[in-house]
Amino acid sequence: MATFGAAMMGIDAAERAAIEQEIRSHIAEATAAGKPLEDVLEALGPAEALARAYAVELLMNPRNTRIRSVVAFLKLAATVVVASFATLIVATILGSVGITFTASGLAFIMVGMLETSGIHLPGVELNGVPPGWVVASGPLMIVIGLAAFVLLRSYIRLVGRAMRKRLPRAGNQLARA
Repeated sequence: MATFGAAMMGIDAAERAAIEQEIRSHIAEATAAGKPLEDVLEALGPAEALARAYAVELLMNPRNTRIRSVVAFLKLAATVVVASFATLIVATILGSVGITFTASGLAFIMVGMLETSGIHLPGVELNGVPPGWVVASGPLMIVIGLAAFVLLRSYIRLVGRAMRKRLPRAGNQLARA
């Protein structure tokens, strides 16, 4: 349990205590049912792997508020990006497209509306494109940018689900104990 507790140091203290109590209860129940302690501990697996499984489970299924859910999603996204070079490339491209197209779309709308109302910004050339077309292309660019963000979120969740399937789940290990 000391090794498990040390491996869980990155988790909130209250959640860590609850998880440790849950594991102690499962061990106590299994040994009370007649299973040898060595078999119970073997079924749980190495302490570090069990702690990692709990950490991933908490990232995938946050227990608290919406803000924690967003933070957990960002932590999961960071984990997935670090874990895979392909994911790094996809996340970089979709994130760049999302930011660039959304910001450019907003800028197109503002510049086009200023040009339509007769206000010309120095250094901004429309090169013969009517201001109405510039304003009309802004929402299209915003939609493309937001679609890139949606694709990025879907991709991160897809990879996260794949990781969850490949990593040992704490509940499955405890059920065998």
